Amino acid sequence: MAEDDLNKINKMSDSVQPKLTPLEAESYYHGFLPRNDANSLITLDGDFLLRTTEIASGDKRTLCLSIRWNRYPHHVIIREKDGKYGIDPTKMFSSLSALVNYYRKETIPIENIKALLKNPILTQHHAFMLCPLTLGTLGKFVNKKSEQIQIWELKHSQIKLIKKLGEGAFGEVHYGQLSLTPTFTVEAAVKLLKCGTLNKEKIDEMMTEARMMRNMRHPNIVLFYGVANKHEPLMIIMEFMKSGALNNYLLSKGNSVTIQAKMSMACDAALGLQYVHKLGIMHRYLDIASRNCLYDDKVLKLSDFGLSRKGDSCKLNPNEKAPVKWLAPEVNKGYRLQLPVQAPAKIKEICERIWAKNIYERPTIDVIATELLKETGRLISEEPKSTSYDKAFSGDPKFTLHDRSTSNSSTTPTSTLTSSSLPSQESQKKVDSKKY
Repeated sequence: MAEDDLNKINKMSDSVQPKLTPLEAESYYHGFLPRNDANSLITLDGDFLLRTTEIASGDKRTLCLSIRWNRYPHHVIIREKDGKYGIDPTKMFSSLSALVNYYRKETIPIENIKALLKNPILTQHHAFMLCPLTLGTLGKFVNKKSEQIQIWELKHSQIKLIKKLGEGAFGEVHYGQLSLTPTFTVEAAVKLLKCGTLNKEKIDEMMTEARMMRNMRHPNIVLFYGVANKHEPLMIIMEFMKSGALNNYLLSKGNSVTIQAKMSMACDAALGLQYVHKLGIMHRYLDIASRNCLYDDKVLKLSDFGLSRKGDSCKLNPNEKAPVKWLAPEVNKGYRLQLPVQAPAKIKEICERIWAKNIYERPTIDVIATELLKETGRLISEEPKSTSYDKAFSGDPKFTLHDRSTSNSSTTPTSTLTSSSLPSQESQKKVDSKKY
């Protein structure tokens, strides 16, 4: 991305707020939001929000009104013609707010039912406009259903791109800064999606990754901050890991990486995978490869959950591309990887067991994680430390903080702020933000 392009994007990070379009100014407009995400936000009868079904703007954009009624979500396309909006082509309105206000009093004919718009699901930005944003006031609106906020929905103006780190088929990765509050900024890795060149399947994959990761909070899982989805470019904001991908780190360091350090990396990966499995999530291709692990400050973290799925099993499509190197089809003919002579005895022993032909003879990730903890001398409580956000909320009786490493992962509270959606203490770095 050229420097001029970076400057254009970063203009939204100026101290003066950018002028919003009439659509973006609507408090219940969530930008590009896949149907699955919309369904998870509208939880009670009468809940509604406005979204686009495509990332593209202008004539290609399709507006959709998502509403829950009679316990089921419904998605109604809003027609746009000559600057007017309508659900029924015989009843058009001069603005979206006029349309919404009308259907908050009059029922909307949806298939064989008639629904009312009752509770707008607000974006984070509009909810916070009702109160100055500080750590102490962050959750004042969480228990108000009509003012529900989504911590993971970020504004483009919160993000400042600093340096391009790489580029792939999906788009670009940049090093940047994320302003969580006007005075609190963290380093971040920002994925910019090439919306014009990506097909819907690839975009859905990226949004699936965001959906999976926003409820994860563990020292060995890369922290997910949120998505900026009001307009192009679509941005996914993650924790920044200075040393980058593990495969590149190992290649650059060569033999200087000690056996002890590698054992610790293996232990970190096992702990991260153990946590993911406890959430009932599995990777479709079991692709815990070094390229999908990030490393920084002697800590390894798992990343890249785009192909993850809920459940304990899945069926692979034989027509899809797959990372053959990590699927190792040669094992069916009895072949096994020959480990280096200097590999620790414990690693050799674990590998022999996990490569057993009979899948029921293989150890679980719980067993592997425990053995590696013993081997590295780390068999102590591995629960995350409390964060500054946790401390800010701990005195407020309105909040119930959920540590997802110990709670029932199948339950996601709708009216409480979960600590899993907030940054870890290790990743928070306060910098001078007066110029932003």
